[in-house]
Amino acid sequence: MRIDHTFTKDGRRVVSTTLTWLFHGGSVSVEVEDDAHAFYSDKLEKIVVELFQHKKIAFYSESGDFSFDIPMPSLDGYSFWGLNKNFYSVTGVSVIFNPEAEGKKTEWNDMVQYELLTTAPYVGKYLYIYR
Repeated sequence: MRIDHTFTKDGRRVVSTTLTWLFHGGSVSVEVEDDAHAFYSDKLEKIVVELFQHKKIAFYSESGDFSFDIPMPSLDGYSFWGLNKNFYSVTGVSVIFNPEAEGKKTEWNDMVQYELLTTAPYVGKYLYIYR
């Protein structure tokens, strides 16, 4: 499912994002505050919306109804970098982390991917390096 992003700006700052997609032949739009990134998870059958400024991940139904949100996941020794579609994750979504602490960095300083879970602790099994 393709999701279009339209950004509303105040000067250089994004103040809202309108997400638009097609569902059952009609157009569905959801407006969220601030800069947002979204994609569709086939496994969850949900629109997954990264709300970095709010430190949350929101989930919407295909019809555009808000379902639930979770806090942005964290992992000791890593900083959150973003979300990615991932076939190997139970939810179809991976969390990308940037290793920062000594002992966490990979040989080539690559970022790493873990499963995104929709319940606590929100970070599942290690998937693999993200390049």
